[in-house]
Amino acid sequence: MKNKTTTTLLALFLGIFGIHRFYLNQIFLGILYLLLSWTCFSIFIGIIDALIFVCMSEEKFNNKYNSIKTGTKLNCSGCGLELTFMSTPSFGGGKLKEGGRVCRDCFKKIVKINASFGMKSKVKYNVNDVKKLLDPKHNNSNSIENSIIEVSETLFNITIDKEQDNHDIPYWSHVYVYSYNDLNYANKDQKKFYFKFKDHFLKGENIPIDGNTNYAFILYFDLLKEYEKHNDIQLLEQQFKQLGECCPKTKSYALDALRNLLRDKGDPESLEKAIELQDDRYQYEYGFSDYDPDAYKLGRLYKEKLDLNKQQVSWLNKFYNPSNVFLSIEGCCIATINYYLLILKELSKQLKKNHTTLAKEIKLLKEQVLLHYKEESQYQWGSYELGYYSSEIENNLYLNIFKKAENEVRNLFGHKRKISAEFPYQYAETAFEDKIGIALVQIMEEMKLQISSPDHQTQIELNAQNVNRWKTFFNQLKIKLIEGNQKEFILGITDLEKVNQKNPNIEHIFYEASKAIAKQNQIVALQYYAKYIYYDLKSKKIDNKPINKTLQKLLFKTDEQLSSFREIISQLILNKDIKLTLNQITKIYEPKRKKIVLDIQAIKKVEAKHSDTVELLNQYLINDETTSNIEVYDTKNEKTTTIKEFDTKKDASIFIQALVLSEMQKEVLFKIAKNDFSVSMGQIEILAMEKGMFKNQLIDSINDSCAEFLDGEALIEEEDNSYIIEESYYNELLK
Repeated sequence: MKNKTTTTLLALFLGIFGIHRFYLNQIFLGILYLLLSWTCFSIFIGIIDALIFVCMSEEKFNNKYNSIKTGTKLNCSGCGLELTFMSTPSFGGGKLKEGGRVCRDCFKKIVKINASFGMKSKVKYNVNDVKKLLDPKHNNSNSIENSIIEVSETLFNITIDKEQDNHDIPYWSHVYVYSYNDLNYANKDQKKFYFKFKDHFLKGENIPIDGNTNYAFILYFDLLKEYEKHNDIQLLEQQFKQLGECCPKTKSYALDALRNLLRDKGDPESLEKAIELQDDRYQYEYGFSDYDPDAYKLGRLYKEKLDLNKQQVSWLNKFYNPSNVFLSIEGCCIATINYYLLILKELSKQLKKNHTTLAKEIKLLKEQVLLHYKEESQYQWGSYELGYYSSEIENNLYLNIFKKAENEVRNLFGHKRKISAEFPYQYAETAFEDKIGIALVQIMEEMKLQISSPDHQTQIELNAQNVNRWKTFFNQLKIKLIEGNQKEFILGITDLEKVNQKNPNIEHIFYEASKAIAKQNQIVALQYYAKYIYYDLKSKKIDNKPINKTLQKLLFKTDEQLSSFREIISQLILNKDIKLTLNQITKIYEPKRKKIVLDIQAIKKVEAKHSDTVELLNQYLINDETTSNIEVYDTKNEKTTTIKEFDTKKDASIFIQALVLSEMQKEVLFKIAKNDFSVSMGQIEILAMEKGMFKNQLIDSINDSCAEFLDGEALIEEEDNSYIIEESYYNELLK
C-alpha cells in the first residue's frame, strides 16, 4: 500500500529526481523526471505534484494508486478468483464502492444483467450487490418472463424467451500469438474454453468467440501442428476455410501458410494449386478473402439482369470492365455483351468439331506468350510472377475479342469512332489467326445480323454523345425525298426529333430539312424553319440563321406572305408557343380577297356625260391593237388598281410568253448574253444610273422576275467584280 504522506514528502524534497514517481511504481514518469533533473523545470513539477497530493483525499489517493496491479493478491468479490493484471477488467472497470473489485468474467456477466454497472460500479454497488446480481435465484438467465400488459382495457399476453447462453467465453485480452505455445500464458478458464472450442471445431461446429481472436490464432497454429502428423493438405485447407468463417482475421495467414506448404510439396499438382491460390477470384470463391475481384466486372453486374449462365459469367469476368463513353450507355453495353457471348458460343461449337475447346486454345496461346516473356526477362521467375502474367495474358486475349465485338456494334449503331482492337501480342498473332482469328471473323460476319437495333432511349443517349450522328440518317431521308417519297421523309424527321431531344444541336436538323423540302412542300418547309428557331432559342449558342434569298423567292410569291411569316416568327420568339406557330403557318398561303364596291350612279353619270367620247374610243380600239388598262377603284382603301393587258402580237419577244420584262431588263440580259454571259459591274452600274436606278436594284428585279421559271434559282449571280449568267438558265427563258 502506498502512503499519501510519504508520497507528498518525496515529491516536495526529492521531486526534482522523480523519486515520488518511482515510489508510486510509475517507472516511466520517474525516468522522465530524472532526465529533466538538470533543468529548473523539474523543481516546479515536484512542488506542483506535492500540492496535488496535499489537496487529494485519502479515498481518491487509494483508488488511484492502490488499485490492482500485476501480481497484487486480491480476490474477486463475485467468484473469489485471485485477481491479476490479466484477469481484471480494462480501464479500471469493476471497482466497487467499498474498495473491492470483480474479475473480468464476473464483470461481463453483471453488465449483461445490469448495464449501469459498467459505468457506476464504484458509486452504486458494493460486495453484497454483486453477489445478489450473480445469484442464480435472484437472476435466472434461463427463466421466462411472463408479462401481462393492459392497453385500453385489452389484455396482451407477451412471453419473452431469453436466449440461453450455452458458452461462457472467458475474456482474453488481445495479444500477438506467435505459436501454439502461447496457450501456456492463458489462465485455467481460458484453457478450458479453448479445448472446448477446438473440440466443437473438429466436429464441424463453430462456437462464437465474441472478438477474442487469441483462441482462433492458437487453433490456427494447432492445426498446422496436427498437419505435420496427418500430412493431408486438403483436410488442412477445409479446416482453414472453416476457421476463416469463425474468425476472418485468420484468412490471410491461413492462405500464406497453405501456399507455402503446397510449394514445399513440389509436385506439379501442388504447384498448380499454389498458383491458383494467388488468384483473387479463387481466394474469394473459396473463402480465403473478403475481396471480390469480380464485383465490378460485366459478368457479376449483368448476371441477374441478363439471366447469364455460369459459362457466360466466366467469359465476361475474364477482363476488367472496359468502361468508355459508348459502353456507358446501357443499351450499347448490353448489345455488345450479347454479341460477344453469341460469338464465343458459336466459336466454341466450331472448335469442338475440331476436337478442341476455346479454353485449350487460349491456354496454348498463353503459354506461347509466357515463354516469350521468360526468354526476354533477365531474372528468374517465381510463382507470383508466373501467376500474375498468366492471368494478365488470358484477360487480354478475351478482351481483344470483346473489343472486336464492340467495334461491330458501334458500326451498326452509327457510332463512327472506333476503339483499337489490334492483337496485343505480335509474336503470337499468327498462331491466334490460325487457331481462332479466321473462324472468328467469319462468325462475326454471320452473327452481326442478330444484333438488335438500338432502342429509343439508347438512340437518345447516342445522339447526345455524337451531336452530328443524325446526319447519316438525314442523308438517307433526303434520298427518299428525291425519289418522291415525301411522306416517309416527314415521318423520318419526326423520328429524328424524338431521338435528338438531348442533342444540343437539334435545331440544325430542321434547318437542313427546311431547305430539303422547300420545292416539294412550302408549308412544311416553313414549319421546319419555325422549329429551327424554336430549338435555336433553347440552345446555349443562338445561331439565328435566316432563310436565304433563293429560298425566300421560292417560298413567298408576294411580299405580304413574307411579311406574315416574319410576324409569326416574331411572335414565336416572344411566346415560344411552337404549336400555335405551326398552326398559323398553314394559313399563310390562303388567298386574301379584296372587296370591290362599284358606285353605279357615278358610272351612269359618266356614261351620260361622255357617251360620244366612249364611242369614239371604242372605234379606235377596234382599229388599233394597243395595250389597254383596266382600272378598278377601291372605295374603302381609296386606291386604284390597274390591270395591264398585253397584246401578244405587238409585244413580240425572244423570251417565253409568260415572262414579263421591261425594256431596260431585256437590255441588261442582252448585254450580258452578247458578252459571253459575263459583264463587269461597272457597265451595269452606268446603265442603271442612266435610267435613274441602282445596279443592285436592277439585278434583283431581273432575278425576281425570272425566279419563278428557274425553280427559285437566281439567274444573275456575282463573281468577283462581274455579273454572270448560267447559259443553261438563260436558254430556259427563251422561246
